[in-house]
Amino acid sequence: LYRPPDADKHLEKFDNMIKVIGEYIRNRNEDILFMGDFNFPKMNWDTNSPAGRTTNEKNHVTTLLNLMNEHFMTQIVNKPTRLK
Repeated sequence: LYRPPDADKHLEKFDNMIKVIGEYIRNRNEDILFMGDFNFPKMNWDTNSPAGRTTNEKNHVTTLLNLMNEHFMTQIVNKPTRLK
């Protein structure tokens, strides 16, 4: 899953993608590896606390965290992978 940095403009698209992914996972009885570039620079993955630069970004984080919590997923990479 790729969430572009300007995804605030596309709140509904991100929510729909998470919904489709959640439905896919629910219908599987196997291990799932969920990878992506979420572009949540303010997110604190250590505490799973929703954080964001904007309200929409915080909503995206909450949507993703809900999916992760529902399916007992764990964030492995919890630091930026690229520096500007």
